[in-house]
Order: sequence, then structure tokens, then C-alpha cells
Amino acid sequence: MERPADEEQNAHTQPFAVHRYRHPRIGQKSFHGLCVEHANFQVSPMRWTERHLEILNCKFRFIADTHDTRLSEAETKMSEMVLLFDTSYTRTAKLCCEYLLELHSGNSPLSVVAMPLLFHFGKFTYTLYHCIALNILPCRSDNTRVVAGFSQYRIDEQRHTRFTTPSNRWGFFNSPVRRRYARKLLELTPNDWRNDPYILAVLLGLAQSRYEEDDQDGVYKTRLLVTNFDEDSRDAYVYKADIPKQLVESLHDPLRTIDDFEFPDIEYTNVSYQPFWTFSERVEKHFDVIPVAPRGVKRSFKNSDSSVAKVQK
Repeated sequence: MERPADEEQNAHTQPFAVHRYRHPRIGQKSFHGLCVEHANFQVSPMRWTERHLEILNCKFRFIADTHDTRLSEAETKMSEMVLLFDTSYTRTAKLCCEYLLELHSGNSPLSVVAMPLLFHFGKFTYTLYHCIALNILPCRSDNTRVVAGFSQYRIDEQRHTRFTTPSNRWGFFNSPVRRRYARKLLELTPNDWRNDPYILAVLLGLAQSRYEEDDQDGVYKTRLLVTNFDEDSRDAYVYKADIPKQLVESLHDPLRTIDDFEFPDIEYTNVSYQPFWTFSERVEKHFDVIPVAPRGVKRSFKNSDSSVAKVQK
């Protein structure tokens, strides 16, 4: 994936400019009105905080995974042997990524359609780095409004880079500015990374990626797989939100009313990486993909042992 760039190189962070050809009706709420009413209602997703979720009445809700992940006796023994050689973070991440790639391999019903993903807010466009949009084959989905995506959670690194002051050429820091940036970084860092408002922007970006080619009313069923090996090396998370088309239209036109729809809640579910050889199939179930005969073949311990040897080298 592409290397993150500085936020100012990505897009402007000023509130929306009012379109001169019309004005919102009196008494109607709009995204432009929220920017005027709340001075800290930032446009850039990197600067979104829990305050944004409160204003929009949007909540994150955790739902435990109900899919069966139990292992047979033989698989349990193999898993224990793999874990015996699993002595480094790098090895775990590489093995997980190996099975993540199966999500858009030749035999998978998923294919990449947008990388990196874009988020549109009025006339501004923001690049959502480390995020991609996936397309589900029509023959494997009974709902054409399902929009899938994959994201590596790296926004914390981007925030830290953006709000860290470099030293001058003599090695000194501007202490007041440094303290100000530290307070800002603390304000933007969520208590729980799984409830980061930035994930909401990614879900909205997925819905927007389908908006241009869709002329029907209704909702976009967005499904997003998020991984964060630094914070959780055991589970990935699938986020689900039913985004009304009116919400997408209001993002493109900030003067449009937002009274004709309700902001959706976001549900997320943990998906265990293990057993690795069934990970892609379990993720596809959360993506509402029609299941077929198992396409994946379980990795033999011999292959896993060779992978360990490569990592140790």
C-alpha cells in the first residue's frame, strides 16, 4: 500500500465553503450547518473525535462472533505445534497476511476495485491510506448493495507523524508548540482503537465508491475487515453499517438536509485468525458471500515449518 503523506498534502482541512447558487432552508440541518454551529467539527477524517460521533448520534456496538471456530483433535495438535514454533511477532503477522491474501486470490469471490480508498466531503477529497475497496462477484452475492473493504489500522501512526514537531537544524525543539501538539494528539487518540471515528470515514468511503455507478435508492451494506497486529495479534474485526443513500448524497452536497435519514450505528465482530486455513471463508460469511464447497486446503505442518525457517533466516 502507498506510503502515508502529510495531511496538508492530502487535502485542505478548512470547513466547507457555502455554494453560492443556493442556501439551505431555514430549520433544516445540514453538514454545512454543523460546521458553522460547531467550530471544532473538522472535515478531515484524521481529526475526527468522539465528539463527532456524539453530534451525528453514531455509536459503535460490539457483537461476539457466532461462527464455529472449534478445531478437530488433529487440527488442535497441529495448531499447538505451530504455536510452539511461533516465537516472534513477525512470524505471526506473516502467516496471517498469507491467509489474508486468499481473500482476493484467483479462487476468491472478492477483487480489488479501489486502492487506496477515497473519502469525499463536499468539494474536498481525502485519501484513506492502507484501505482498499473490494468487489464481490454477482454470482456469489444475493445483494448487489453489499460493499466490502479491507483496512490496516495505521491511522495512529499518521496522527503521530502529523502532530510531532521536528527539531531545528541545531537539535532544539519549540517547547510551547511541542506541548500544544502533544495535547492535540492526546485529544485525537481514542481510548479504544476499535471505536476510532476514522473507521466511520472508511465505511462512508466504501459507500461512496459505489455511489457513482448506482442510481437506485436504498442503503449500502458496507462490510470492512480491519487488522491491527500491534494491538491485537489474535483477532481481526469486521465492521458492518447500513448507510442510507441520502447520507452519501449529503456528503457530496453539504447543504443538503440531513433530516430525512437516521445516522446508522456501526456493529463490529471479532474474527479469530486461527485456524488460519479457514480464516478467509469465515470473513466471507461476514461479507454475506454465498458459501460454496471449501476452496482452501489446509496448510500441512511441513509447509508451516518451512515458513518458520524462512522467517528465522
